[in-house]
Amino acid sequence: MIVRLTPKRGMLRGVVWSILLVTVPVLGVLFFLGLGNGSWPIALAGLVLSTGLCLIGYSLFRATFIGVTATTIEERGFWGSTTSSPRAEIASIALAKTYTAAAPDAVPQLIIRTARGSRMLRMRGTYWTLDDMRSVVAALDASPSLPIETMTAEEFFSRYPGSAYWFERRPLFRVLVVIAGFLVGAAAILGIMRVLGFRIGGF
Repeated sequence: MIVRLTPKRGMLRGVVWSILLVTVPVLGVLFFLGLGNGSWPIALAGLVLSTGLCLIGYSLFRATFIGVTATTIEERGFWGSTTSSPRAEIASIALAKTYTAAAPDAVPQLIIRTARGSRMLRMRGTYWTLDDMRSVVAALDASPSLPIETMTAEEFFSRYPGSAYWFERRPLFRVLVVIAGFLVGAAAILGIMRVLGFRIGGF
């Protein structure tokens, strides 16, 4: 393999620590409170489960990669799916900068497409550094198109049709996922507290 790259580790490390800093103190307090009534194993199980899920997520992220061989472009996603695209099908390579709601500054985007306009590879600055993108371009021995102006995500998707992931075409879905994640977490903690015999606000 000519080049093999992994996403920014610092980003996921921050997410994992944020989750642990929220769940571990709460479940730890419930564990010690449960020592008095014998229900501490439930709190301990919740603590072990949340820690285990964070470790699994971190391991999956570490296994994610993008690679370039002499004949293919390889990509392994977060959930383990692996794709291999022949380099011979590359028709266009573009490196642009876009504004996103997740970052105050413009982030780089690398998009590689076929002659049919389908996406072969897309690297987003949220997960990959500009040096990573340049490494891929160098490994492909190509000269990417470099739009001078910084554009919005909508303009980027309009200029490069087929580059958007399915969830990026449904912004409401992302909002619902965040809300659902918060509700599930809150419900899990309240459920454990109820099992342990603690009540808050009548729950």
